[in-house]
Amino acid sequence: MLRSTPGILARRQVSVLTNTFSIDIDGASQYVDCGNVTATNGVSNASWSFWFKLDSNSINQMAISQWNNSSATNQMYVYLIGSSRIDVHLAGVVAFRDNSTVSLSTGTWYHFAAVYDGSLTGSNICKAWLNNTQLTNSLTPSAIANLKTVTNSFEMGRRPTGNYLDGKIDEVAIFTSSLTPTNVGAIYNSGTPTNLTTSGISGLAHYWRNGDNDGGSGTTVTDQQGSKNGTLTNGASFISDAP
Repeated sequence: MLRSTPGILARRQVSVLTNTFSIDIDGASQYVDCGNVTATNGVSNASWSFWFKLDSNSINQMAISQWNNSSATNQMYVYLIGSSRIDVHLAGVVAFRDNSTVSLSTGTWYHFAAVYDGSLTGSNICKAWLNNTQLTNSLTPSAIANLKTVTNSFEMGRRPTGNYLDGKIDEVAIFTSSLTPTNVGAIYNSGTPTNLTTSGISGLAHYWRNGDNDGGSGTTVTDQQGSKNGTLTNGASFISDAP
């Protein structure tokens, strides 16, 4: 009788992929415009996942955003504030803030995941993980039954009013589901990105590999799951640097 060892089974559960490229953003004017992403309009469950590497941690930087003219009407954004604070804004509300356990160094790749569940209350409405470690939400936001419906673009590396990312961003994904801790662990995969299109994690709506599958050239960032290709804007470029 054939027997399988636990190690072999564990390796088969991980969807290995080649990850060579990311997107380099200069902290001044560059970003990625993915057009109006409608998958999360009005939903009560959603998650966002991405990898980032900072070139500077002394400025306030927007990692991803879907902004609708003002803070009060935004759908979501993830705000890296200096080296020791991360905020997640949802539906015009600061839904998550960790300013006690975060320590972001330059030159280091991090994985971040934010999870929204509109059926929950207080600090549980939005949860977040950094390198598969759950962060502490210091806030108890009011109820957020649904995300706002917006018409502006989903962007990597800024919000329309500024706060540009100074660093690299990779493997950006949007889910119309609330990721579980097990899901987050599978995406982090001990620090090696996994292929989300074959991961079996439900609700994957958009997935940008940021250079891989695009050959690391041109200005188009192909959406591997949906139909919202991104555009490298103002000189943002693919770079041979990846987690």
